[in-house]
Amino acid sequence: MSKKLFEKILLDMDGVIANFDDWHFRLTHEIEKPTEFLKANPLIFYGLEPYAWAHELIELLQVWTANLFICTNALTTKIADIKLSWLINHNLLETPNVIFTENKHLFANPHTILIDDYEGNVDKFRENGGEAILFPQPWNRLAKYLYYSAEVLGERNARLDYIKQRLVNSSIMRG
Repeated sequence: MSKKLFEKILLDMDGVIANFDDWHFRLTHEIEKPTEFLKANPLIFYGLEPYAWAHELIELLQVWTANLFICTNALTTKIADIKLSWLINHNLLETPNVIFTENKHLFANPHTILIDDYEGNVDKFRENGGEAILFPQPWNRLAKYLYYSAEVLGERNARLDYIKQRLVNSSIMRG
C-alpha cells in the first residue's frame, strides 16, 4: 500500500496495547474509588505488560497511516511520565507520539480514527465527527464477538482481524 489511507490514527493504550485485564476487573468490581486509587498508585501502569498483539497491531496501523499517536488518559503528570517510559521501554513506537487527554473526542474529525476499548470514548468520538473502532475486549459490547471468534482464530488473531476489517470498511467508505 503506497498511499496511506488515513491522515491520523489515535490508539488507546490501557486495554488495547497495555494489558490492563486484571486491573480493569479490580477497578470495576473491588475498588470503591478507582480514579483516586490510580492517582495514589501510579506505578501500577509501569508494571503492566504489553499484550501479545501490541507490536503487530502497531505495525498494522503504520501501514494505514503515517501519523499514529498513542492517545491515553494520564490522570496526573506522574502517570504521564510513567506511561511514556513504559512505551519507550517496550519499544512500541520509534518516536513516541503521545497525546495525554481525558477528552479524546476533542480530536475527532472526519480524517482521524480512534481505536479504543472503552465504549464511551468511541461513542463520543463518533458524535463529534470522527471515525472510531471499538477494540474487542471482554468488558465491552464486543465481548460476544470476541468469545466466539477467539475459539476459531485465537485471541490475538480475533482482535487483529477485527481491526483489519474495520480499517478496510472505513477505507471503502472513503471511496
